[in-house]
Amino acid sequence: MELLTMLAIGIIGAGVHLLLSKKTRSLARILEIILLWALIVNGLQGILAFAGHVFNGPAIAKSIGWPPGNPFQYEVGIANLGVGVLGLMCIWKRDSFWLATIIMMSIFNWGAGIGHVIQIIQFQNYAPNNAGLILYFDLINPLVLIGLYATHAVASGEDQEIETDKVKEAA
Repeated sequence: MELLTMLAIGIIGAGVHLLLSKKTRSLARILEIILLWALIVNGLQGILAFAGHVFNGPAIAKSIGWPPGNPFQYEVGIANLGVGVLGLMCIWKRDSFWLATIIMMSIFNWGAGIGHVIQIIQFQNYAPNNAGLILYFDLINPLVLIGLYATHAVASGEDQEIETDKVKEAA
């Protein structure tokens, strides 16, 4: 449910941002806003995961199919905090910072997703937060972020070419 709420926040946030933005709505600008909100949502998700693992560890462990009181949960929580802070910092930082954040989020998500799959195969762990929506999020989220980033980079390059052509025509 939390992931669906985050998805709704991202869609609504990006939509409102697009409506209120005074900049020209080029493809690059639209993709920039969607990517920004995807990173913000990932940041919020990381902060919530941190809070869950660190402050509500036993319940979170149970929902993942892990034994409560496992000390590594604190470490997973801190890693989530780092990913969350990176995602939220994307509000103010752009360009290569976004790429570095996407790389970190992708490594973390795919690593977690592989861990979930191993838990399913080796231990038949079908707990909701191991084999449920979080598994799909961990495997698909990096593809979405990488795809948005790459498409935005291509669209930004095309916008630059169009602007250059307009300047040449005006001269």
